[in-house]
Amino acid sequence: MEVVRVETAAQMREAVLERLPEVDIVIKAAAVADFTPAVKQTEKIKRKGPMTVELEPTTDILAEASKRSRPGQVMIALPRRRKDALENARGKLKKQVTRCDRGQ
Repeated sequence: MEVVRVETAAQMREAVLERLPEVDIVIKAAAVADFTPAVKQTEKIKRKGPMTVELEPTTDILAEASKRSRPGQVMIALPRRRKDALENARGKLKKQVTRCDRGQ
């Protein structure tokens, strides 16, 4: 097992996709973030009253890894959602997993 430390969703995406060809099993626990600030700040923003922060969606790492996976590679996703967890998991399976081998 290897631990790769990252600070951003973009770094996590890069780390996952870089190692994807080498692994047999991918275990993902929830999304690192669904959104990221559209404008990155390098320093603290001084308080000057109300402000609006524009967000943009992050790349869905699991969906991208699934599309790039090879036959026999196992993808395990552990979502964070609690409400309607089973229904959400089935929806994600249909949406994100390009190939699914399930024992019936």
